[in-house]
Amino acid sequence: MWAISATSVANLKKIPTYEILSIVFLIGFICSASYNTYNHTWRKTLDHPFYIWIIGIIGIFGNEVLFIESFKHAPVAHADLINFLWPIMVIFFSSLFPKEKLQFRYFLASLIAFIGIYILIFYDEGQNINFQHQYIKGYLYALFAAFFWTFYTIISKFYGKLKPEMIGIYCGLGFILSFLMHLTYEKTIIPTLSNFISLIFMGIATHCLAYFFWDYGVKKGNFKLLSILSYFNPIISISILIIAGYSKPTYALFISSFLIFSAGLIGGLTWKKSKSPKNIN
Repeated sequence: MWAISATSVANLKKIPTYEILSIVFLIGFICSASYNTYNHTWRKTLDHPFYIWIIGIIGIFGNEVLFIESFKHAPVAHADLINFLWPIMVIFFSSLFPKEKLQFRYFLASLIAFIGIYILIFYDEGQNINFQHQYIKGYLYALFAAFFWTFYTIISKFYGKLKPEMIGIYCGLGFILSFLMHLTYEKTIIPTLSNFISLIFMGIATHCLAYFFWDYGVKKGNFKLLSILSYFNPIISISILIIAGYSKPTYALFISSFLIFSAGLIGGLTWKKSKSPKNIN
């Protein structure tokens, strides 16, 4: 689902950021609220400390705003790959927690991943160094989006009582914040039919089901292996962008995608030997 989200966002570049988020968060909230109502889970969903609400909305809302903005200020493939640094960030920073060990392969994986990004932004236009200064803002947005999602993912893992059903609350709060920001700072643009299809997909999939499955997975599954498998996403996502015509196939793009994917494999090469951290209650 997240591999398709880059193409969906690329299709919405002409739509204001907070207008996009207002619609997709509203759809996500309706889907999540329907689930909570059907399963009678509202009480346990709302029974969380206030700071958990703050952490969730910062992680999800912040990530989404920065991710969409990055696509408006940099080439979509560049923004997408920079954002996909988050899995190695998750592995690296989670190793700093108790019962975990910071190992050399995490440094090596991080180095390889950033070399891949260096090749992408300095050599994607040709063989000579050709850094495009007009894209700096987009690159920073994508990088900070990766940090926001890393922050949320690690908190979701180490705070085991955080329920996946909380995603509905985050979507509801995200809708309120986005709608207020849209009314204050943006001019409404009527989406086309193609835009509406992308918005509906994002609302149901990337802003509801994908969050729910990811939140459930980091709690119930092998946390580090899940992060490693996330490195297949860059290859899938870039391939879809190329097929959809939003990005051109270049040697630098393929090399960068391969290096970022390889970094994930190296970072989790001996994941079976690593002890999973206990939940912090």
